[in-house]
Amino acid sequence: MQFLHRTHTNIYRFLLRLFLFSNIIIITLLTTACSPSFEEMAERRFEYAKKNKGDIYIAAIDNYNAPNSNFLNGAQLAADIINARPNKLIGRNLKIEAAQDGANFEDTKTTIIRLTANPKVVAAIGHGRSSIAVPASALYERSQLVLMSSFSTLKGLTGHGFKYIFRMSPNAQVMADQLSSVAKTLNYQNIIILHARADVYRELAFLFEDAAVSSEINIVKRASFFEKADDYRNIISQFSDKPFDAVFIAAPTNASALMSKQLREMGINQPILGGDALNSNNYYTLAKQAANNTIVPSLYDDLSTNKVVEDFIKQYKRKYKEAPNHVAAQAYDSVMLLANAIEQANSTLPSSLASTLHYMPAWVGATGLHAFSPEGEVQGKKYLFKVWKNGKKETLPSIHIPYLV
Repeated sequence: MQFLHRTHTNIYRFLLRLFLFSNIIIITLLTTACSPSFEEMAERRFEYAKKNKGDIYIAAIDNYNAPNSNFLNGAQLAADIINARPNKLIGRNLKIEAAQDGANFEDTKTTIIRLTANPKVVAAIGHGRSSIAVPASALYERSQLVLMSSFSTLKGLTGHGFKYIFRMSPNAQVMADQLSSVAKTLNYQNIIILHARADVYRELAFLFEDAAVSSEINIVKRASFFEKADDYRNIISQFSDKPFDAVFIAAPTNASALMSKQLREMGINQPILGGDALNSNNYYTLAKQAANNTIVPSLYDDLSTNKVVEDFIKQYKRKYKEAPNHVAAQAYDSVMLLANAIEQANSTLPSSLASTLHYMPAWVGATGLHAFSPEGEVQGKKYLFKVWKNGKKETLPSIHIPYLV
């Protein structure tokens, strides 16, 4: 049975990698064939950087439909702190070029081209959704503009040998392995797996299943669903009378909230394990009490006594009169890390910045430890786990390892 499971999982992984690789090839061919020339953009960026003058711009691309953005707040706070230093950033002002994703990659492409065409922009942070970040990576690579995707976990983001692409969140393999370890630690021996059909959620579900089976956890039922559906009761009825210890959900925030509500309505009160979409405050807003006892991965511990975290919270509250969340912390760290790399390279030359990021010593920010592999994978940084309780997330300290190197 385990052999059949591994065969099925390996076939899926191969097909997913083939699909992602094909998409990157198609996008690369399209960018080669159409105007404007990304090579010319790269050349203009190189020539501007050689002058070593003028303001330095980092583009911060927020998620689609994100009013009152904590992401942009976190990025701007970092820029303000850097600009208040005597030498600023290698003697120059740092500016944040704010932008926003469209509803999908096609709707975002114009924004990406505008940013990559600006020679003053030395790096971009954001593109939190993998469905945008992965195809966008080909455009950033061709224009030699460093991209630090803040929340993309799809393994395909860094799987193409690109030089200028980095991720700030550990990939789906890391998340799945840690979630499986949490389930094992909490003695969840029989688990239901539910996942939306988009690649990012399907990948996480299959990786979690593989890790769970390797940990001798029994998968009672696995089912996929359409994230835009409004009734999941038929799926739930297929396992509601079976014995199990927990439900694993990999889906967008809205769909996860609806699934949780309908699980509870049908009398299923076992704990829920979920991907990072369930870490969003919007999950509890939508699911309300049904979200209780949902265990989620997070990259930010607002109760940490680490001085870096405490200083970040203090300065954020002073500027914005409210506490930061994990989104603000990721943006803040992204800008601070890029600034650190620029200072070490003493240059904004794209190749120097990318090389410095790949090989610089580990750097500690508000969301943990950051070092990068040659492929752009973040190393050392791990997820901590929290559980939703009456509108608040409580840390599960017994299973949290702050840094792992």
